[in-house]
Amino acid sequence: TATRTGLQWSHKLTAAADYRRANGVTSRERYFAGYEPRYEFDPRGFVYGLAQFERDTSIGYDERYTGSIGVGYKIIMSKPLDLSADIGPSVRHAKYLIGERETKLGARGSMALAWRISPLVTFKQTAAAYAESDVLSLNSLTSMETKVATRWAAAISYNVQYESETLLSARNFNTLSRLTLSYDF
Repeated sequence: TATRTGLQWSHKLTAAADYRRANGVTSRERYFAGYEPRYEFDPRGFVYGLAQFERDTSIGYDERYTGSIGVGYKIIMSKPLDLSADIGPSVRHAKYLIGERETKLGARGSMALAWRISPLVTFKQTAAAYAESDVLSLNSLTSMETKVATRWAAAISYNVQYESETLLSARNFNTLSRLTLSYDF
């Protein structure tokens, strides 16, 4: 994740790759990239845009593109706690592994919580949900981050992904735990 924050504009780039192969069998292949610009029109209110790409062969799609715009509000803004939420319409275009393509209109909502427990420890919770006519998607990331040095931090996180409709798997609920070392520059 890379974020650039100005006086009224902020830009966030996010990318992730998860690939797992053992004994000649690929059990996880998920790639994600996203860009989210945000314009703050007052200290609490903002508008956002979102463009993202996903590939998750275990769920059954080769490509999924999402676009969304909407409004948001910073519900809590304090030294130890920040909470914001946003909502807006979305459009998703998916190309499935079995060859089908579909485009669906829907709604997207997300929230972000950061609780600075101490100067060295921060608890974070982010979640995004997409609701379309017959599909519901939810992605939630919970993490605990601690400073290791001035610019280094370690985090343990738990990601939950839910897809109400999967083509290749009977499982529509997926979790992933991760230990991360990050550098802030």
